[in-house]
Amino acid sequence: MKRLFALIFTFLFIAGTSKSQVIIHGFTYNVNDKSVIPYASIELYDQSKETLSNDDGNFELHLDSLPTVIKVSCLGFESKIIPIPDSSFLSIALTPTVIRLKEVQVRYTNDASKLIEQARDKALKTRRNQLTGRA
Repeated sequence: MKRLFALIFTFLFIAGTSKSQVIIHGFTYNVNDKSVIPYASIELYDQSKETLSNDDGNFELHLDSLPTVIKVSCLGFESKIIPIPDSSFLSIALTPTVIRLKEVQVRYTNDASKLIEQARDKALKTRRNQLTGRA
């Protein structure tokens, strides 16, 4: 009886912990010049699973089930939301974006030397007042 109970318990434990996982593989590249996009972020759209593409643009993401939706993003490229119906190989083309910024001017003012000079003058005045004694 104890052996039967142990066998049933072991079977239920193994069946409960062994979820079938789906692995999707893919590749990220620039749509304009077909160059590789390394370190693109690939994440499940509604969950907190995420991975990055490697130096060659390849990635692998472990999922619990299909179909699902992923979001692919990378700095300098438009983000893309892609539905994944099956576990076929994905070739993901991202479009580069250009962000126009306003001109920035950097100016140097020597405020530090002015503050140091003011502190030095104040210290000298304080020292002169301390050195003059009353008789």
